[in-house]
This record gives sequence, C-alpha cells and structure tokens, in this order.
Amino acid sequence: MYEPVIEHGLVCLLGVDSESSWFRIWNPATGIISEKLGSFKEPRNGSYCSRSFTFGYDNSTGTYKVVFICYSKLKVFSLKDNIWRKISRFPPFDHAIPLTFSNNEGVYLSGTVNWFAIRNKAIYNSYNKDITVEQFMIISLDLGTETYKQFQTPRGVDEVPDIEPTIAVLMDCLCFSHYIKRTHFVIWQMSEFGVEQSWTQFIKISFENVQVDDRFSDWNRYQSFMFPLCLSENGDILILISQYHKAILYHLKDNRVEQASGNEIPWKFFKDYVESLASIC
Repeated sequence: MYEPVIEHGLVCLLGVDSESSWFRIWNPATGIISEKLGSFKEPRNGSYCSRSFTFGYDNSTGTYKVVFICYSKLKVFSLKDNIWRKISRFPPFDHAIPLTFSNNEGVYLSGTVNWFAIRNKAIYNSYNKDITVEQFMIISLDLGTETYKQFQTPRGVDEVPDIEPTIAVLMDCLCFSHYIKRTHFVIWQMSEFGVEQSWTQFIKISFENVQVDDRFSDWNRYQSFMFPLCLSENGDILILISQYHKAILYHLKDNRVEQASGNEIPWKFFKDYVESLASIC
C-alpha cells in the first residue's frame, strides 16, 4: 500500500507491508522514482498504528525531510544524510494529536509541519464532549531546528464541533476548518503564519448549498466531513473533499456547487499537485 504526500512537485509514497515501512520519492512529470528509502519497522502493540506521515522541505539546509508519527512517537528522516532522528517529548506540552481517518495529517507550510492538537489530553482515544475549545491548539515543528512552537486556534470558535476540526493550507496560508451546529462549515485563515491575532474567517458554507447529509451519528459522522483541498489561482473556486471522498467545486462568488468530473472513479487518497522538474536527489 502506498500513501502519497506531495511537496515541490515531488510525491513521497509511503509503502507498508507486514514487516516494515519505507518510502519512495517520485516525480510524475519526469517519471523518475527513487529506490526504497528509510526502511524501518513500526512499533507493534497488537493494534493498528495510528500515524501521520508528512513530506516537507527544510529551507535552511535545502533538504527534503519526512516526518513520521506512530503511537505518539515522532522521528524525522533527512534525504541529505539518510538517517532517522527521534524527536524527544512528542507531542509536546501534554497535547494529544488526533490521527483518525487521515483527516489530521501534518500540514507543511514554509519549512514547518503543523498539526491540530488538544491540550491537556495526554492520551488520545476518542473525540468527545469531554473537552473545551480552550484546549484546541496547533503544534508547529520547524524542520530546520527540529523544535516546536504552539499557537491558539481562532478565537471565534465558541463551541466544540461534533467532528474533529482540521487544518490545511490554502494560497500559502494556514487554515482551520470546523462545523457549526451541524448546519455550516467554516474555514478560518491565518494571514500571517504564527501570529494568533491574524486569524480571520475566510468563508462560511451552508450544508444546504453543498448538499452534505447533516444526519450525524457515531457511525457516519466521519463519512460526512468536508476537507478543503485547494483554491483556484484566482481564488474564485474552492475544491472540497466531501463525504465518501467525492470532490466538489464551490464557487465563492455565487455560492454555486459543481460536482467534479471523475467522482465515479473509486479513490482513497486526495492531494493537490503542481508539476515541476525538481530532482528527487
């Protein structure tokens, strides 16, 4: 099985079998793919390993790095020296990082990897009402120094949503998205990265407009989530991943919804991609 993560036009593919995990770097534009890199054995405790896998670029050294979390253990692989390094004390500050259903993978932005986290919840086993919005935080790992920072989510979020909030990158800005009262989907944008005061509400979308089933239950709530994938170059069209991994095009100017072509094709992973001639070395 291969799970893709994309940066600078390069696709990092995670491979897993019963014995070990590894990854390959692939450039679809040139057709070049690396050999297996960073092979390692995942820790086993009798259950599936909830994990996050992120590919990013260390601007300070000009090096691509892979960040991997499994059972709250984090390590970083540098393509420059082909070595895994363990990062101690993760998650930091007694935060728990939800890693369910692949909707909270680490998000790469400007030399950092970022996760939504829940403060003072050292062990994450379920997302429930036994938390408050004051516990919502974002953890940011600097790929250059391999140290952490934390900052608050938007102050305008005043209740715990039924579904875990997610973060994404739209037009080179960190975004925080969540549900309101099972009727709306809201995206906040951090215009200046790391500055908590720069959070502003980017868009508020009615479920009725995007035709999302709002009949939440413990069984189907993860099938009903929406995830912002990317914005068009002119900022007029927002591509969302909707329930059952269907893509929809949301026209911001007139609140018009358009189903993306190819929705009839079964697919599991979704990533935005811009081709380049970057070298995999």
